[in-house]
Amino acid sequence: MATTTIITGSSDDLLEFEGHLYEEFSVDGNNGLLEFSDGTTLRVNYGKGGIWRFAAEVEGPAFQSIARCTGDDEDEYTDTVKMGQVDWAKYSEAGQVQRVFAKGIKNPLEPIIAILRRYDDEEAAERIQQHIDANYLPR
Repeated sequence: MATTTIITGSSDDLLEFEGHLYEEFSVDGNNGLLEFSDGTTLRVNYGKGGIWRFAAEVEGPAFQSIARCTGDDEDEYTDTVKMGQVDWAKYSEAGQVQRVFAKGIKNPLEPIIAILRRYDDEEAAERIQQHIDANYLPR
């Protein structure tokens, strides 16, 4: 099983995770914040020249590197982040939050949130999600 995760931008609206974490987030790429279970925090921007940029604000123990895109080649449009083993990542932007958990790591309250949403109790589901964010995910 992979113990590293590679994060890149794709197109003008996707963040891709490959490796230990495996997911694709649909994002605006406008000054987003990407947080990891080890405390690493990255600023994410898609902008000038159509290039995805990542900037480390906090480097946790699993942070390994950011390979910078030069933009000299039309096929080169993203910085590449390499992370060691982390259990989850959270991306937030303009009040919207997306999460990815490593295989085998589950949000313990996810079944409750799903039931509440199924019965259209969006307010209660949001309160539980806010509790998770405040108590279990880094700021």
